[in-house]
Amino acid sequence: LPTAVKAGDRRGVLTGIGPDPGPGRCGWFLGLLLVWGLAAAAAPAGTQVRPAPSVLAQLVGGLQTADATAQREFAVIAIEALLEAYRAAIQTAAQAAPKGAEPRQKLARWQRATAALVAALHRLREALDAGAQVGLDVDRQDQVLILVDAQVVLLSGPHVAADAAIERQVLERFCAFNDCAWLVGHTAGTATAAAEPVAGVWELRQSGRPSYGLDGRLQFEFDDLSDRDRKAAACYQAADELERLWTALQRAIDQGHSIDWRRLGQAPLAEGPDQTVVLNADGAYLRLPLPLLARVTAADWERILRWLREGGFAAAQVLRIEQADRLVQRPSR
Repeated sequence: LPTAVKAGDRRGVLTGIGPDPGPGRCGWFLGLLLVWGLAAAAAPAGTQVRPAPSVLAQLVGGLQTADATAQREFAVIAIEALLEAYRAAIQTAAQAAPKGAEPRQKLARWQRATAALVAALHRLREALDAGAQVGLDVDRQDQVLILVDAQVVLLSGPHVAADAAIERQVLERFCAFNDCAWLVGHTAGTATAAAEPVAGVWELRQSGRPSYGLDGRLQFEFDDLSDRDRKAAACYQAADELERLWTALQRAIDQGHSIDWRRLGQAPLAEGPDQTVVLNADGAYLRLPLPLLARVTAADWERILRWLREGGFAAAQVLRIEQADRLVQRPSR
Protein backbone atom coordinates (compact mmCIF):
# COMPACT_ATOMS: atom_id res chain seq x y z
CA LEU A 1 0.00 0.00 0.00
CA PRO A 2 1.12 3.61 -0.50
CA THR A 3 3.12 4.97 2.41
CA ALA A 4 0.49 7.53 3.40
CA VAL A 5 -2.43 5.11 3.58
CA LYS A 6 -1.15 1.86 5.04
CA ALA A 7 -3.94 -0.14 6.64
CA GLY A 8 -4.71 1.15 10.13
CA ASP A 9 -2.81 4.44 9.73
CA ARG A 10 -5.78 6.57 8.56
CA ARG A 11 -9.51 6.65 9.20
CA GLY A 12 -10.56 7.10 5.59
CA VAL A 13 -9.93 8.44 2.13
CA LEU A 14 -11.86 11.16 0.33
CA THR A 15 -11.72 10.70 -3.42
CA GLY A 16 -13.50 11.90 -6.53
CA ILE A 17 -17.10 11.05 -7.43
CA GLY A 18 -18.41 10.77 -10.97
CA PRO A 19 -21.99 10.66 -12.25
CA ASP A 20 -21.50 7.13 -13.55
CA PRO A 21 -18.86 4.38 -13.27
CA GLY A 22 -17.26 5.32 -16.59
CA PRO A 23 -15.86 7.55 -17.89
CA GLY A 24 -16.28 9.26 -14.49
CA ARG A 25 -14.78 8.41 -11.14
CA CYS A 26 -15.38 5.29 -9.09
CA GLY A 27 -16.85 6.93 -5.99
CA TRP A 28 -16.07 7.92 -2.44
CA PHE A 29 -15.04 4.72 -0.73
CA LEU A 30 -12.62 3.13 1.67
CA GLY A 31 -12.29 0.14 -0.65
CA LEU A 32 -9.77 2.21 -2.63
CA LEU A 33 -7.17 0.90 -0.20
CA LEU A 34 -8.06 -2.67 -1.10
CA VAL A 35 -7.88 -1.88 -4.82
CA TRP A 36 -4.38 -0.47 -4.37
CA GLY A 37 -3.34 -3.55 -2.41
CA LEU A 38 -4.69 -5.95 -5.04
CA ALA A 39 -3.04 -3.98 -7.84
CA ALA A 40 0.33 -4.22 -6.12
CA ALA A 41 -0.12 -7.96 -5.52
CA ALA A 42 -0.94 -8.61 -9.19
CA ALA A 43 2.24 -6.97 -10.52
CA PRO A 44 4.48 -9.23 -12.65
CA ALA A 45 7.92 -10.31 -11.49
CA GLY A 46 9.90 -8.16 -13.94
CA THR A 47 11.24 -4.63 -13.58
CA GLN A 48 8.64 -1.88 -13.33
CA VAL A 49 9.43 1.19 -15.43
CA ARG A 50 8.33 4.22 -13.43
CA PRO A 51 6.77 7.09 -15.41
CA ALA A 52 8.06 10.59 -14.91
CA PRO A 53 6.16 12.35 -12.11
CA SER A 54 3.68 15.07 -13.04
CA VAL A 55 4.54 18.68 -12.29
CA LEU A 56 2.08 18.66 -9.39
CA ALA A 57 3.60 15.44 -8.00
CA GLN A 58 7.06 17.03 -8.25
CA LEU A 59 5.82 20.01 -6.29
CA VAL A 60 4.30 17.85 -3.56
CA GLY A 61 7.47 15.77 -3.39
CA GLY A 62 9.48 18.93 -2.78
CA LEU A 63 7.01 20.21 -0.20
CA GLN A 64 7.30 17.05 1.89
CA THR A 65 10.53 18.44 3.37
CA ALA A 66 9.33 22.06 3.41
CA ASP A 67 8.16 23.93 6.49
CA ALA A 68 4.66 23.50 7.87
CA THR A 69 3.54 26.91 6.56
CA ALA A 70 4.20 25.98 2.93
CA GLN A 71 2.48 22.61 3.33
CA ARG A 72 -0.56 24.26 4.91
CA GLU A 73 -0.71 26.85 2.14
CA PHE A 74 -0.70 24.10 -0.49
CA ALA A 75 -3.37 22.10 1.37
CA VAL A 76 -5.66 25.14 1.60
CA ILE A 77 -5.27 25.95 -2.09
CA ALA A 78 -5.84 22.31 -3.14
CA ILE A 79 -8.94 21.77 -1.00
CA GLU A 80 -10.44 25.09 -2.14
CA ALA A 81 -9.86 24.00 -5.76
CA LEU A 82 -11.65 20.72 -5.05
CA LEU A 83 -14.56 22.55 -3.42
CA GLU A 84 -14.93 24.82 -6.44
CA ALA A 85 -14.85 21.86 -8.86
CA TYR A 86 -17.43 19.81 -6.95
CA ARG A 87 -19.76 22.75 -6.35
CA ALA A 88 -19.66 23.49 -10.09
CA ALA A 89 -20.45 19.83 -10.80
CA ILE A 90 -23.46 20.00 -8.48
CA GLN A 91 -24.74 23.12 -10.24
CA THR A 92 -24.34 21.44 -13.63
CA ALA A 93 -26.12 18.29 -12.43
CA ALA A 94 -29.03 20.39 -11.11
CA GLN A 95 -29.78 21.40 -14.71
CA ALA A 96 -29.98 17.79 -15.90
CA ALA A 97 -33.37 16.26 -16.63
CA PRO A 98 -32.82 12.53 -17.14
CA LYS A 99 -35.69 10.48 -18.55
CA GLY A 100 -36.83 7.40 -16.73
CA ALA A 101 -36.97 6.38 -13.08
CA GLU A 102 -33.59 4.61 -12.97
CA PRO A 103 -31.54 7.52 -14.43
CA ARG A 104 -33.29 9.95 -12.06
CA GLN A 105 -32.52 7.72 -9.07
CA LYS A 106 -28.92 7.40 -10.19
CA LEU A 107 -28.59 11.18 -10.47
CA ALA A 108 -30.20 11.64 -7.04
CA ARG A 109 -27.72 9.20 -5.47
CA TRP A 110 -24.81 11.03 -7.11
CA GLN A 111 -26.12 14.40 -5.89
CA ARG A 112 -26.44 13.13 -2.31
CA ALA A 113 -22.97 11.56 -2.35
CA THR A 114 -21.37 14.65 -3.90
CA ALA A 115 -23.11 16.96 -1.42
CA ALA A 116 -21.75 14.80 1.41
CA LEU A 117 -18.25 15.02 -0.07
CA VAL A 118 -18.49 18.81 -0.38
CA ALA A 119 -19.59 19.02 3.26
CA ALA A 120 -16.63 16.85 4.32
CA LEU A 121 -14.19 18.97 2.31
CA HIS A 122 -15.66 22.13 3.85
CA ARG A 123 -15.10 20.70 7.34
CA LEU A 124 -11.49 19.93 6.46
CA ARG A 125 -11.05 23.47 5.15
CA GLU A 126 -12.30 24.80 8.47
CA ALA A 127 -10.01 22.39 10.31
CA LEU A 128 -7.02 23.86 8.47
CA ASP A 129 -7.96 27.32 9.73
CA ALA A 130 -8.24 25.88 13.21
CA GLY A 131 -4.67 24.56 13.12
CA ALA A 132 -5.12 20.94 12.06
CA GLN A 133 -1.97 18.94 11.33
CA VAL A 134 -1.09 18.78 7.63
CA GLY A 135 0.87 16.24 5.60
CA LEU A 136 1.45 15.67 1.88
CA ASP A 137 2.29 12.53 -0.06
CA VAL A 138 2.35 11.04 -3.58
CA ASP A 139 1.25 7.44 -4.05
CA ARG A 140 2.57 4.81 -6.47
CA GLN A 141 0.11 5.94 -9.15
CA ASP A 142 1.47 9.52 -9.04
CA GLN A 143 -1.67 10.74 -7.25
CA VAL A 144 -1.43 13.54 -4.71
CA LEU A 145 -2.65 12.86 -1.18
CA ILE A 146 -3.38 15.59 1.36
CA LEU A 147 -3.47 14.61 5.03
CA VAL A 148 -5.52 16.78 7.39
CA ASP A 149 -5.26 15.37 10.91
CA ALA A 150 -6.23 11.70 10.39
CA GLN A 151 -8.17 12.22 7.13
CA VAL A 152 -6.63 11.58 3.70
CA VAL A 153 -7.87 13.53 0.67
CA LEU A 154 -7.12 12.29 -2.84
CA LEU A 155 -6.66 15.33 -5.11
CA SER A 156 -9.14 14.14 -7.73
CA GLY A 157 -11.97 16.01 -9.43
CA PRO A 158 -15.59 15.01 -10.12
CA HIS A 159 -14.61 13.78 -13.59
CA VAL A 160 -11.41 13.18 -15.54
CA ALA A 161 -11.68 16.39 -17.57
CA ALA A 162 -11.65 18.40 -14.33
CA ASP A 163 -8.30 17.03 -13.15
CA ALA A 164 -6.17 19.08 -15.54
CA ALA A 165 -8.06 22.24 -14.59
CA ILE A 166 -7.61 21.52 -10.88
CA GLU A 167 -3.88 20.85 -11.35
CA ARG A 168 -3.45 24.05 -13.35
CA GLN A 169 -5.39 26.06 -10.79
CA VAL A 170 -3.42 24.70 -7.81
CA LEU A 171 -0.08 25.29 -9.54
CA GLU A 172 -0.98 28.82 -10.63
CA ARG A 173 -2.23 29.86 -7.19
CA PHE A 174 0.62 28.29 -5.23
CA CYS A 175 3.40 29.35 -7.59
CA ALA A 176 2.10 32.93 -7.74
CA PHE A 177 3.59 33.43 -4.27
CA ASN A 178 6.27 30.72 -4.15
CA ASP A 179 9.37 29.91 -6.20
CA CYS A 180 8.48 27.06 -8.58
CA ALA A 181 11.25 27.59 -11.15
CA TRP A 182 12.86 24.30 -10.12
CA LEU A 183 9.89 22.23 -11.35
CA VAL A 184 10.52 20.28 -14.59
CA GLY A 185 7.92 21.26 -17.18
CA HIS A 186 6.77 24.34 -15.30
CA THR A 187 6.86 27.68 -17.10
CA ALA A 188 5.39 31.13 -16.53
CA GLY A 189 3.34 30.19 -13.51
CA THR A 190 1.66 27.18 -15.08
CA ALA A 191 2.52 23.67 -16.25
CA THR A 192 2.80 22.26 -19.73
CA ALA A 193 1.27 19.05 -18.45
CA ALA A 194 -1.86 20.96 -17.44
CA ALA A 195 -2.38 22.92 -20.64
CA GLU A 196 -5.87 23.76 -21.86
CA PRO A 197 -7.38 20.83 -23.75
CA VAL A 198 -7.75 21.19 -27.51
CA ALA A 199 -11.23 21.75 -28.89
CA GLY A 200 -13.03 18.68 -30.15
CA VAL A 201 -15.14 18.66 -33.31
CA TRP A 202 -17.96 16.37 -34.37
CA GLU A 203 -17.67 15.39 -38.02
CA LEU A 204 -20.62 14.13 -40.07
CA ARG A 205 -20.36 12.46 -43.46
CA GLN A 206 -23.09 11.48 -45.88
CA SER A 207 -21.65 8.00 -46.20
CA GLY A 208 -20.11 7.01 -42.91
CA ARG A 209 -20.50 7.09 -39.16
CA PRO A 210 -20.19 10.26 -37.05
CA SER A 211 -16.77 10.83 -35.53
CA TYR A 212 -15.23 13.07 -32.89
CA GLY A 213 -11.87 14.58 -33.75
CA LEU A 214 -9.24 16.01 -31.40
CA ASP A 215 -6.43 18.25 -32.65
CA GLY A 216 -6.48 16.66 -36.09
CA ARG A 217 -4.57 13.67 -34.68
CA LEU A 218 -7.21 11.52 -33.01
CA GLN A 219 -10.48 10.42 -34.60
CA PHE A 220 -13.14 8.50 -32.65
CA GLU A 221 -15.92 6.87 -34.68
CA PHE A 222 -19.35 6.22 -33.11
CA ASP A 223 -22.52 4.48 -34.23
CA ASP A 224 -24.68 7.57 -33.73
CA LEU A 225 -24.82 11.05 -32.14
CA SER A 226 -26.75 10.11 -29.01
CA ASP A 227 -25.33 11.16 -25.61
CA ARG A 228 -22.76 13.40 -27.32
CA ASP A 229 -21.46 15.06 -24.13
CA ARG A 230 -20.63 11.73 -22.52
CA LYS A 231 -18.97 10.45 -25.68
CA ALA A 232 -16.91 13.63 -26.02
CA ALA A 233 -15.78 13.32 -22.38
CA ALA A 234 -14.72 9.72 -23.06
CA CYS A 235 -12.69 10.89 -26.07
CA TYR A 236 -10.83 13.42 -23.94
CA GLN A 237 -10.09 10.78 -21.31
CA ALA A 238 -8.92 8.32 -23.97
CA ALA A 239 -6.65 11.03 -25.42
CA ASP A 240 -5.21 11.61 -21.95
CA GLU A 241 -4.59 7.88 -21.53
CA LEU A 242 -2.92 7.70 -24.94
CA GLU A 243 -0.60 10.54 -24.01
CA ARG A 244 0.16 8.88 -20.67
CA LEU A 245 1.01 5.58 -22.41
CA TRP A 246 3.06 7.27 -25.15
CA THR A 247 5.07 9.29 -22.60
CA ALA A 248 5.70 6.21 -20.46
CA LEU A 249 6.90 4.20 -23.47
CA GLN A 250 9.29 6.99 -24.45
CA ARG A 251 10.65 7.03 -20.90
CA ALA A 252 11.13 3.24 -20.99
CA ILE A 253 13.04 3.50 -24.28
CA ASP A 254 15.19 6.31 -22.85
CA GLN A 255 16.05 4.04 -19.92
CA GLY A 256 17.28 1.34 -22.31
CA HIS A 257 14.29 -1.01 -22.30
CA SER A 258 13.36 -2.68 -25.59
CA ILE A 259 9.72 -2.69 -26.76
CA ASP A 260 8.36 -5.94 -28.23
CA TRP A 261 5.45 -4.52 -30.25
CA ARG A 262 4.31 -7.95 -31.41
CA ARG A 263 4.09 -9.10 -27.81
CA LEU A 264 2.04 -6.04 -26.90
CA GLY A 265 -0.34 -6.78 -29.75
CA GLN A 266 -0.92 -10.31 -28.50
CA ALA A 267 -1.81 -9.13 -24.98
CA PRO A 268 -4.67 -6.59 -24.93
CA LEU A 269 -5.04 -4.64 -21.72
CA ALA A 270 -7.12 -6.17 -18.93
CA GLU A 271 -9.86 -4.07 -17.34
CA GLY A 272 -9.36 -2.87 -13.79
CA PRO A 273 -8.36 0.22 -11.75
CA ASP A 274 -5.01 0.31 -13.54
CA GLN A 275 -3.32 -1.66 -16.31
CA THR A 276 -0.10 -3.63 -16.67
CA VAL A 277 1.75 -3.27 -19.98
CA VAL A 278 4.51 -5.90 -20.32
CA LEU A 279 7.11 -4.47 -22.68
CA ASN A 280 9.35 -7.43 -23.53
CA ALA A 281 10.38 -11.00 -22.73
CA ASP A 282 12.64 -9.72 -19.92
CA GLY A 283 9.50 -8.77 -18.00
CA ALA A 284 9.94 -4.98 -17.95
CA TYR A 285 6.49 -3.48 -17.51
CA LEU A 286 4.50 -0.29 -17.03
CA ARG A 287 1.73 0.12 -14.47
CA LEU A 288 -0.62 2.87 -15.61
CA PRO A 289 -4.28 3.89 -15.21
CA LEU A 290 -5.64 3.19 -18.72
CA PRO A 291 -9.23 2.06 -18.04
CA LEU A 292 -10.72 3.23 -21.36
CA LEU A 293 -7.92 1.84 -23.51
CA ALA A 294 -8.58 -1.50 -21.83
CA ARG A 295 -12.04 -1.49 -23.45
CA VAL A 296 -11.04 -1.08 -27.11
CA THR A 297 -11.34 -3.92 -29.61
CA ALA A 298 -8.32 -6.00 -30.56
CA ALA A 299 -8.30 -4.31 -33.97
CA ASP A 300 -8.31 -0.82 -32.45
CA TRP A 301 -5.57 -1.87 -30.01
CA GLU A 302 -3.47 -2.91 -33.01
CA ARG A 303 -4.07 0.52 -34.58
CA ILE A 304 -3.02 2.20 -31.33
CA LEU A 305 0.22 0.20 -31.17
CA ARG A 306 1.03 0.91 -34.81
CA TRP A 307 0.42 4.63 -34.21
CA LEU A 308 2.63 4.58 -31.10
CA ARG A 309 5.38 2.67 -32.93
CA GLU A 310 5.33 5.23 -35.76
CA GLY A 311 5.76 8.19 -33.43
CA GLY A 312 2.50 8.77 -31.60
CA PHE A 313 1.95 12.42 -30.70
CA ALA A 314 5.35 13.34 -32.14
CA ALA A 315 4.34 12.27 -35.65
CA ALA A 316 1.76 13.50 -38.14
CA GLN A 317 -0.23 10.27 -38.42
CA VAL A 318 -3.90 10.25 -37.47
CA LEU A 319 -5.06 7.57 -35.05
CA ARG A 320 -8.56 6.32 -35.82
CA ILE A 321 -10.52 4.42 -33.16
CA GLU A 322 -13.20 2.70 -35.24
CA GLN A 323 -15.30 1.25 -32.38
CA ALA A 324 -15.31 4.21 -29.99
CA ASP A 325 -18.72 3.27 -28.55
CA ARG A 326 -16.83 0.78 -26.41
CA LEU A 327 -15.28 3.73 -24.55
CA VAL A 328 -18.67 4.49 -22.97
CA GLN A 329 -19.72 0.88 -22.49
CA ARG A 330 -18.31 -2.19 -20.82
CA PRO A 331 -18.73 -4.96 -23.40
CA SER A 332 -16.84 -8.22 -23.11
CA ARG A 333 -14.10 -8.79 -25.67
